[in-house]
Amino acid sequence: ETAYALVKAGQADAFATDDVLLYGLIATDGQDGASYTVLPDKLSYEPYGIMFRKDDPEFAGVVAQTFTRLAESRALRCTYERWFLKRLPNGERLDIPMSNDLRTSFQLMGLDAQE
Repeated sequence: ETAYALVKAGQADAFATDDVLLYGLIATDGQDGASYTVLPDKLSYEPYGIMFRKDDPEFAGVVAQTFTRLAESRALRCTYERWFLKRLPNGERLDIPMSNDLRTSFQLMGLDAQE
């Protein structure tokens, strides 16, 4: 928030952080947020993972099965739309289009590419 305030005050030209955080700052800034944009180019690629107990193949199977079921049932896409495309419970709207990388990840888990 400090870096965003510096840009707004003209004391900085730009700043970099996670795109979701940038979209959130813009969304919470009302009319002033419309004066800013997030570049579509990525400065880095930070894959996220899920951690759980190492020697628990049964739980690993549950995790894999759950993600596959979420992808096949469209729940992943619906969840994405709810939090990143539609109006949030507080009235803000992030309008973050799904990246090609995330779309590919969903497809690898079983989500139909045509959906």
